[in-house]
Amino acid sequence: MKVMKTKKCKTCELRKSLLDNFYWNSVKVVYENQCKSCRLKKMKKKQRTDYDSIKERKRHLKRKENGEFVGNWQKWKAKFPEKYKARYQLRNAVKSGKIKKDKCVISKDCNGRLEAHHEDYNKPLEVIWFCQKHHTLHHYPIPLDKLTDKEKGQDE
Repeated sequence: MKVMKTKKCKTCELRKSLLDNFYWNSVKVVYENQCKSCRLKKMKKKQRTDYDSIKERKRHLKRKENGEFVGNWQKWKAKFPEKYKARYQLRNAVKSGKIKKDKCVISKDCNGRLEAHHEDYNKPLEVIWFCQKHHTLHHYPIPLDKLTDKEKGQDE
């Protein structure tokens, strides 16, 4: 005789079979405290409250005269139109194949994501390719007194 294992749901307090009604954690075999139907209801409720909180946050954003929302991207685009134009032109050139992404200028062994650096935004297709780490260091260099001798290249 096969015995079906059951578990009591902490939400609806009904006893239900483990296999049909409970999720289990794949890392270790521990069943959730809620049955599938109660968990689904909880997730849907959470999605609705998250949606409401997003709408609430949007209300606090500044509005243009025509009533549209102005988010961070739009603010940045309005503040730096030449940067936006240069990035847009470069992105299109890379997509079309006119420009190929090169390796990092600092070290060819870098495996990080490549980023383009514009020295002059009036020349949008003239860029220096850095990995993410070296691009950050280019903009925010570490003072020499904070580097170790090994990082300075002065091996003893």
